[in-house]
Amino acid sequence: MNINTYSIKRDANKYITKNIRVWELRSRDGSDIVKQDYVVICFAQYARDVYNKAFNINSAFRTPSWNKHEDGSINSKHLISCAIDGWIAGVKQQDLANLFYSMGLIRVGVYASFVHFDTARSPKWLSQGNFRKVNVPYLNRVVSSTKNRNDYLVAIIQYKLNILGYNCGTEDGIAGRKFDKAVKRFQKDKGLAVDGSVGINTWNKLFNWHNSIKVL
Repeated sequence: MNINTYSIKRDANKYITKNIRVWELRSRDGSDIVKQDYVVICFAQYARDVYNKAFNINSAFRTPSWNKHEDGSINSKHLISCAIDGWIAGVKQQDLANLFYSMGLIRVGVYASFVHFDTARSPKWLSQGNFRKVNVPYLNRVVSSTKNRNDYLVAIIQYKLNILGYNCGTEDGIAGRKFDKAVKRFQKDKGLAVDGSVGINTWNKLFNWHNSIKVL
């Protein structure tokens, strides 16, 4: 995880990704401090880009007092800043959850009005959902250590490579030496052109290796 700390007073309107600002991640008890894992925000941004609709966040970072107010578990991943509860207007919760599940998130929960997802690696938790693998759209943007090097998609790829056992380092959205090395190892293992660039073929091997059914 890559936990960053922000101040509502100082950073409320700061964009962490293209469309998601600090104030959207705040604890609802008025705390000035906001802490959040960068890559979980990137998953929300990706869903926003896929559906081309706002991603509405109900809950992200929680202080212990607000988590108690919300009757959250003492082991809630909101407390360690790596969880988001959210929804997209007009998109079924199960469809949104299927997208996150197909991208490699192992902790996804479907609820009546939102989807919970977090970037914790364990324990495995798939709650209240009839999950299935679906197509994970390629956004027609190559990322590598030399092209689109600073991109939120890099963080998502870093996360996926890390959980597959390819050491990509910190999931910070910056394609550096570890990213390049991990991508090339993955490409070699999968019989792809070994160039360190994540284009459509490498993307599909990472996310769409299954027989997928399009979600859109």
